[in-house]
Amino acid sequence: MGARLKTVSGWQEVRLFDLSRSGAQFVLSRPDKVRDGTLTWLRIDAFGGAVWQKGDRVGLEFDRVIPLPYLVETRKLAPGIVHEESLGADSD
Repeated sequence: MGARLKTVSGWQEVRLFDLSRSGAQFVLSRPDKVRDGTLTWLRIDAFGGAVWQKGDRVGLEFDRVIPLPYLVETRKLAPGIVHEESLGADSD
């Protein structure tokens, strides 16, 4: 799923391939060192910090757990991105 990442370097397009309530994994469209940023997909924004980066792949941990309806909405449009265990009834 296409998404955008805003960092101190500016905006860039990313390819979101894994999403949970606490974070996301994505592929950058251009080389960049990611420390933190705001990930935007659909009409959803989530700020977080990079917990790992391997080349153009990044794991971002959100500073706040995202609401369950965000995962449900994302899953409707891109089922492979949201895993079943992410849809559990975790408390906010």
